[in-house]
Amino acid sequence: MRIFISYRRADLGGHAEMFVGRIADRLTTHFGNSNVFLDIKTIPPAREFDEFIGEQVAQADALLAIIGPDWLAELQARSGQRDDFVQSEIEAAIDRSLHLIPVLIGGTAMPSSEQLPDSLVRLCTKNAFVVDWGRDFHNHLTGLIDELDSLKLIARYKPEIYLRDVLEPISIDAEKFNSIGIGYLLHCVLGSIETKPVVSDHLKELMNLNAVLFGSTLLQGGVSRSWAAKRLMNVYNKKGIFSNQRDNLEGSKAGT
Repeated sequence: MRIFISYRRADLGGHAEMFVGRIADRLTTHFGNSNVFLDIKTIPPAREFDEFIGEQVAQADALLAIIGPDWLAELQARSGQRDDFVQSEIEAAIDRSLHLIPVLIGGTAMPSSEQLPDSLVRLCTKNAFVVDWGRDFHNHLTGLIDELDSLKLIARYKPEIYLRDVLEPISIDAEKFNSIGIGYLLHCVLGSIETKPVVSDHLKELMNLNAVLFGSTLLQGGVSRSWAAKRLMNVYNKKGIFSNQRDNLEGSKAGT
């Protein structure tokens, strides 16, 4: 697993390099020095900007986008500037379908899609990891390393990526499947829990006879939730990441 770390030196009040150095040290210990790449500092003379960054990012399997409290302001201040290395690194990762993982530091919240340029909106659809500087640092890094290890295992099977709207009939040029997983999908799909089973109707056309459809979702009603879970789901619904304010246990049973 080759990992590219993208960050802004001006982030975290100018102390991002120290924080990212700690992250890189842990990753290097686990994956090896040759498999962890820090950000691009300079573009060689006579090299095309976009071409060079694309080449560097293409060497990686995953890109960690380190986002601190000053990341968004710096992005917006550099809007329209061609030499924003960080934006170009993330765009290159998206264009090449690399595993893209936002890593939130310094108590930073994930930027909303409205705050980002169109070329970076897909960053909002990625599950973010929180990494704290204090006593939870190593526990958080262990979770991040476990996620990267799982991606490494998946990469062995050379998965193909198809982008489709599950609310519409789906057609792909591939053999039918014996199983399809839809973990953590339905609570992000627009509509009520009673209408969301149309997703399974569309996926059924891609499945062999006796194939298995499995997964999980997050419900708002009819289930026990902690205060933190309620607050987090409300925030994600307001940002448009989730769409499950009316999803409840009774409705999910009625829709199956």
